[in-house]
Amino acid sequence: MWNETIKPLLLAMQEAKLLDLGIEQDLSSSVSLKPTGFDTLNKALAAGGKVSHRLYQVPRLVEAYNRIATGIAAADMAQNHRNGAKVLKAYDTTAIAYAVRLVRRTQGDFTANDAPAIIKWFTNTVPGGKLMVQFRKFGMLMGWAHVSAWKQARKGLNKEEKAMARRTIIYLLAHTMLLGGVRGLPLIGYTTALYTLITFMLGTGDDDDYDPNDTDGVIERKLMELLPDNTDLAKAIARGPANPLGVDTHTKLSQATIFSISPFVDFELSSEGFKDIGFSLFGATGANMLNIGRGFEFIGNGDYYRGVESMAPKGLKNIMESVRLGTKGYTTFSGTPMVPPESFKKFQLVLNGLGIPATDIVNLKWARSEQYQIEQFFNKKQSRLKADYLRAFDKKDRGKMLDIRKEFLKLQDAKDRTRPFFSDSKDAIPRSPMTYLTFAASRRNKQSIKAQRKLSNFYD
Repeated sequence: MWNETIKPLLLAMQEAKLLDLGIEQDLSSSVSLKPTGFDTLNKALAAGGKVSHRLYQVPRLVEAYNRIATGIAAADMAQNHRNGAKVLKAYDTTAIAYAVRLVRRTQGDFTANDAPAIIKWFTNTVPGGKLMVQFRKFGMLMGWAHVSAWKQARKGLNKEEKAMARRTIIYLLAHTMLLGGVRGLPLIGYTTALYTLITFMLGTGDDDDYDPNDTDGVIERKLMELLPDNTDLAKAIARGPANPLGVDTHTKLSQATIFSISPFVDFELSSEGFKDIGFSLFGATGANMLNIGRGFEFIGNGDYYRGVESMAPKGLKNIMESVRLGTKGYTTFSGTPMVPPESFKKFQLVLNGLGIPATDIVNLKWARSEQYQIEQFFNKKQSRLKADYLRAFDKKDRGKMLDIRKEFLKLQDAKDRTRPFFSDSKDAIPRSPMTYLTFAASRRNKQSIKAQRKLSNFYD
């Protein structure tokens, strides 16, 4: 079979440029590092380049093997099931031609000539367009595979084609769920946001309306609440079965962002968020620009190591992060210690340094991100209630003021329900006294009087 089918198939796939992801250069082969004058630094940069090269090679080889397996399976099916292929109108003269066409359709063609039309338009028409669509082809191809399968399941030419499309949908969702968990499913982020928006607009009037359900990890938190005695199972459902084994596969094998307009940058509706939106227009390059900006912020605060780490290439950044976590522990952006270095297992630090998402480190970053988003949620809700209360006070609307005080108490109860996620720390999202509302008017008046006096003294 090798000489008759497999060898000609591989040659045909190679000629069609379907055996390579199209990554033609990396740090090790395309960048000639100039001597810096420091031997230690030269060796570190050379080692980082080699590590980055190896890390880039791994997904390329995995993808190549995947394409070869798909091509062989397609050629074998075409040879052994000729009638079925004819029914599906998929048999193109030879099994090899059919296999090449199927690989191109299912695995994607990463050559420049076969790029999606929108990528060609951005590249050729929009100034800086190539930066905007950089690394977006895979997401578009995977998105097209999902849309095409759903369309074919509904409007296929015959029942065989519809049945094949349904099996394709099941396979796509099942293997994504198996490898990346619930959080790896396509559109899961938009689904969560839509649910949050609908519940906010309808407003059931329950206390749960004040619980933060618009965070990135709300699905995982809800699963942990449903399975309080088995959080490992909850995380395995959310992030994939390998999570309890120490590897967080959902960050690498997820399809959650294939329909995202900005998969490289997380942003929110705030002044900082709009800055991130601007950078997100430039895709992965914009994300790197943000990292460089944060690096200079670290350097400005005196943390030179973390500044260089933030600006370093991905491979070197992972190594520097593992060294930092193993020696200094986990700290906040301002440098406040959160987790001591002895809390990190050496095996987890090695995995992280190799670019493999380590469960303990991913869990820590996720928990800290969720805690920050929850804190922001309660701060914004509380500030909104205070502003509403002041407006009602100015209008002498006592009924409205009473309703706001009741809402304020519900918000404090929601803090109590959420505090277990902060290990029941009393310092985390503490309850605010009712005087936060009732004394708001008098505090505002005092501040106004002080401002008037300062202005008067300035002119005097």
